[in-house]
Amino acid sequence: MLTDIIQLLDNIKQILTCWCAGYWREICAKKGSRCYRAVHFIHGIWDKKTLYWLAMFFLVVFIWMLIYRPKPEKDNRYSIPFPKECHIELNEEDVKNKILFVIGDVHGCFDELVELLHLAEKEATGNQILPIFVGDLINKGPKNVEVLRKVRSMDAYVVRGNHEEVVLREILRQKLDESYESQFKYNWAKELTDEDISYLQELPYTISIPLFNSIIVHAGLVPEVRLEDQDFRNMVSMRNLEKHGDKLVATSKVFKEDRLEPESPPWGSVWKGPEHVYYGHDATRKLQIYARATGLDTGCVYGGELTGIFLNGPKKIISVKARKIYKQP
Repeated sequence: MLTDIIQLLDNIKQILTCWCAGYWREICAKKGSRCYRAVHFIHGIWDKKTLYWLAMFFLVVFIWMLIYRPKPEKDNRYSIPFPKECHIELNEEDVKNKILFVIGDVHGCFDELVELLHLAEKEATGNQILPIFVGDLINKGPKNVEVLRKVRSMDAYVVRGNHEEVVLREILRQKLDESYESQFKYNWAKELTDEDISYLQELPYTISIPLFNSIIVHAGLVPEVRLEDQDFRNMVSMRNLEKHGDKLVATSKVFKEDRLEPESPPWGSVWKGPEHVYYGHDATRKLQIYARATGLDTGCVYGGELTGIFLNGPKKIISVKARKIYKQP
């Protein structure tokens, strides 16, 4: 490769020499002119040694660009700070001797969460449970702070959902502008401590569990796109896929039971793996079970159920009914 670069530079030299000898000498007719002297100075220093070092320089730059080429900048839904780790992986040591229990959108339904965890412990028959939440722990429901503090006190993992992001957005706006007034529905967030906020801030977008060939994400993933290349906005908001030419594009349109939309299928029905993805966010479709994806948002805050699935041990889905309708869909 070095020889090729030297040859290329030598060819460039020859072209420049011919150009200088013709066009530039006509312009710089006076031998004493500044332009004429500059052209001959450049031509004089362009020897083999210079060619070698120039070739080395370009080779180093080329290698650096291959290794450290900057990745395209990404943004999240509300342009809020990213967590230190956007994607985390649980290794065998993290899940050793534990029953993994993935839980759908809680949305502040504290009593139902306590009931579901109690039921899961009974199903696990004495084995330690490792709860993993698909995001949207908070907002809309009756006991958001209690849910957050409960989960923080547990040995548990959570991915970031769109409602964690919207609460972080409101908190950031208040910090930047003391006169900013949040909507009433976010007033509960004023009770959050710095530790609570820091916890929300550091929630990752995905959790990969290679031992179970699984990925946890809040809303979804676009098929045939590497995890590190997924759009963060899609990961907290998508529900469907639409085909634009040869490309699949994520959309967040809410499913309507009275409207069939074959051109905009749920993304989970299209996902072919290889990992099995567990997600939430799509309460109107309720429990979704596909070959390589399972949707666990069964609308507890809307009077539905709070649902969880065991990845090992009992390997079953369990639910508890909402105590009431906390918010109209």
